[in-house]
Amino acid sequence: DKTKIDHTGKSIFTKILLCKSLDEIVTAIDGYTTKLIASFGDFIGTGSKVEVFDSDTNVVSTYTVVVENDVNGDSVCDVLDCAQIARVTKGYETLDGAYKLAADSDDNGVIDVNDYQAIVNAALQ
Repeated sequence: DKTKIDHTGKSIFTKILLCKSLDEIVTAIDGYTTKLIASFGDFIGTGSKVEVFDSDTNVVSTYTVVVENDVNGDSVCDVLDCAQIARVTKGYETLDGAYKLAADSDDNGVIDVNDYQAIVNAALQ
């Protein structure tokens, strides 16, 4: 499956890169409708925000999109993500929230050389 929803952390995890339409990722959450409210230009990348509406069009929640290996939020995994994760593994930079989740490829809570290698491998595909 290309998309998972974490209701506790209010995150939408996806493997879909260069996505321009929220419908490609999620059309509804628990029967509620969704609307993209913040993205990276035309693309839905890590850090994009999605509002969830009830049937009366009231906002009931906001979710953050996490695109696997998209560390900088531009909706692709490329050399820029590799460079950023290299800076993190060397201690020059830190990542928080959705960006840390996107970088943590082995889901162990630590950004390290294993995550760097996974992102390099993904960028080369």
